[in-house]
Amino acid sequence: MLLGENIQRFRKKKRLTQEQLAEAMGVTVGAVSKWENNLAKPSVELVAALSSYFRVSADVLLGISWEKDSPQALQKKIKQLEREKNFEEGEKTVKEALRRYPNHLGVIFESARFYAGFGIVARRDDMLDRALTLYHHAAELADEEQDPLINENVIEFNMAEIYQNRNCLDKAIALYEKHNLNGANDDRLGQCYFLKKEYSRARTLSEKGMISVVLRLFNCVQTLLYLDAADGMRKEGVDLALWMKGVNDGLIRTEMGCYFQKLNAILCTFAAMLSATVDEEQSVSLLKEGFSYAKAFDRAPNGNWSNFRFYHGEAYSSLDDGGETAWDAMRRLFIHGIDVEIPKLFSLLEEEKKKRQEE
Repeated sequence: MLLGENIQRFRKKKRLTQEQLAEAMGVTVGAVSKWENNLAKPSVELVAALSSYFRVSADVLLGISWEKDSPQALQKKIKQLEREKNFEEGEKTVKEALRRYPNHLGVIFESARFYAGFGIVARRDDMLDRALTLYHHAAELADEEQDPLINENVIEFNMAEIYQNRNCLDKAIALYEKHNLNGANDDRLGQCYFLKKEYSRARTLSEKGMISVVLRLFNCVQTLLYLDAADGMRKEGVDLALWMKGVNDGLIRTEMGCYFQKLNAILCTFAAMLSATVDEEQSVSLLKEGFSYAKAFDRAPNGNWSNFRFYHGEAYSSLDDGGETAWDAMRRLFIHGIDVEIPKLFSLLEEEKKKRQEE
């Protein structure tokens, strides 16, 4: 990319007009226009001033690309050295990357992650301090560059982990709470309050975090089951459904209707449909097991979290689009779910429907 195009790109990224950039550089609007249209080039002094103003290296502004030492190549190398726990070589690479690209968001962020990992593993507070300094700088750059993968939420979560590791618990809590959308950081907050010996609050957050994690895990598994069906990975899909069912089983209070019974009815239906073409006996057995879960839940359909084992907190309630009952969810999956011909299962479904109508 030519110098003029880069000047225009970085100007627009900062939401500046040509007039505003001209004023900042002490030149005319016409000069800026000529730069951007590649009709003239700024002096060496102005290139340095523009690089500083846009917070990029002169190489980046000039469009010089050294593939081996590009920001992207250095980021990749830093990640690899961190994975290998090669901290000696990694620190050399980080220092060189920061020297070359002192204001490149990706380089700053990966360098901060490297120092954070180094500091935690080696118990080096000086490395954690460097990581925090770089994260602060990354936050400043992120405000301008709007990278969807490196934003305030990600940066401050990583900073909170460092504060937690250093036992600066109030700072960690402030950042975890700031970004605790839908309880995403409840588990971390529970850990922090436990370390502060605020055990009641730690229990409340940890229990809520545990249930939230399992429910989000179910959503991931459900999507993967559709993908397994589409990709022909039927055995893996069955194994995944049964594994998730086992997790849910551990949270069911057997003496009352529990939302995890409904989720297990769905999982059994998925597994039955996935195994129908390869193991009919297993498929029939799984569907019948799904009927048992559905019957248990549908006696008193209830998404109340107070019906979960190990949960003693506020009575939250889970909702989904599968229908009010587990039976509705199973039928919906047969109609709108995996595209496979399974007459035996449809026959069983109709038999179960008749039983329910007669009850």
